[in-house]
Amino acid sequence: MEGMENYGSEYAEVPELVMPELISRLIGDIEINRFATYKFGFYKGITLSNSELEDARRIVSECTGLEYYQAAQLSSNDMPIVCDYETFKGKIKELEDMIGDNSNYAYDSYSNIAQKPLTYEEAKEKYDVFIEKDRVSGAYALARICN
Repeated sequence: MEGMENYGSEYAEVPELVMPELISRLIGDIEINRFATYKFGFYKGITLSNSELEDARRIVSECTGLEYYQAAQLSSNDMPIVCDYETFKGKIKELEDMIGDNSNYAYDSYSNIAQKPLTYEEAKEKYDVFIEKDRVSGAYALARICN
């Protein structure tokens, strides 16, 4: 119904949400020196050398404009990002090259990090596709969308 306050949300690649969240995750991984990769769907924890950890800390500093230890004190909500999105993706690609493919820092995972609120029009479009393509009865569809 139009005029509601909330129409739900969906995962999306929203740079202003993705960048601080990834930097916060990176800080957490640096602190424990454990980076997850999922080669062939199986978890493998990667430990970086001291020089690679310094490179990872440098990436945090270059993306935030802060010394690493200053950035490590902040939450993702307070994390400043001083570079543009293309530069950020390049810096995270450097990190991924150190860790290996299929890590939590792979570009393919960016769209699963942030959620954006849906507008009425977007929610209506999803509803219409759900009804028309899936051929679900109206009563069932309404119950699914309301829950």
